[in-house]
Amino acid sequence: MRAQRQYLEQIQRLRQRPPAEALEPLLAHLSGHGSAAAEASIRALGALGHPAAVAPLTSLYESLDADGPGRDPRCTLRKALVAAFVDLGARSAAPLLRRAISTVQVEKVGPRLDDTALDLRAMAALALAQLDRENALPCVALLLHNFEPAAPVPSSEWAFAKARGRIAAARAIAAVGDMAGAALLVVKLTYPEGEVPEVLAECLRAAAELRPPNLLDVVEPYMCGRDAWLAATTATALAEHLGEDAIPALVEHLDHMPKEARLPAVLAITGIRSAATGPALAGLFTHSDPAVRAAAIEGAALYPTPEIRVRIREKGEHEPDPAVRAAAAAALSRMPNSG
Repeated sequence: MRAQRQYLEQIQRLRQRPPAEALEPLLAHLSGHGSAAAEASIRALGALGHPAAVAPLTSLYESLDADGPGRDPRCTLRKALVAAFVDLGARSAAPLLRRAISTVQVEKVGPRLDDTALDLRAMAALALAQLDRENALPCVALLLHNFEPAAPVPSSEWAFAKARGRIAAARAIAAVGDMAGAALLVVKLTYPEGEVPEVLAECLRAAAELRPPNLLDVVEPYMCGRDAWLAATTATALAEHLGEDAIPALVEHLDHMPKEARLPAVLAITGIRSAATGPALAGLFTHSDPAVRAAAIEGAALYPTPEIRVRIREKGEHEPDPAVRAAAAAALSRMPNSG
């Protein structure tokens, strides 16, 4: 234990030295000093940014992968290597990353068998999107549709067992950033086949980022569906990635959203900094839901114009709901030249 601590302290000191001086000593810590020292050395070599580290780290990955359960339990070192390849900008590691995306390693963790390569696959997908964008999608697409658990799980957990990998695939597709990836997301969202909400939410965010031409048609069932969380997620994603262009769709669909998603949608509109935001919020001052009216008043006060100031004053005087009247009075008091 003491020796292990000393190795880790040495590695930490080496990180402070110039790359040319630290390279060889760090490479020496990759073997023979325990997995903790090896992991620390891998991460230090990645941070070092020295291109000469790529070849030995690649060889180490090959060696570990030849007997994953025996040489790299829980894929700890290979995950560190994937992170290091990204830090080093190691495009030559792309074949290893493609292999990692399909790696399965079933081990006993506690009382049950577990697929310990799940996070390795997720990390590899994101890494491949950064290091080999042009060729990443075929492998990432398979991960996006990978449901079958590699280890036994209760039937209630079946769809969730590999969800982290599918979430990473959606993020990787967004990182690749082209319409071929957008098409994959459109198909996934149109035919979700029992997908879990967490994965669908990431696909919605990724699709909004890529902005395929049929985006609004694709996301409308989620914005107006029964799942309030997905509806709110959709509204937030559209506001973040479409900006002012999202305002008409958000206003138009507000009445069709689950009631619990309306307030997040109004907040999403409020966060779009544009000349159209204040008038759009003012248009919601007569909405049937008092919570929407109050949120719209508070949001519109952040975009003060003489017209909006007059509208808010009128709400404070004539609004039938006391909570909305109070919101109008508070908003008016915060507005410049509100007297």
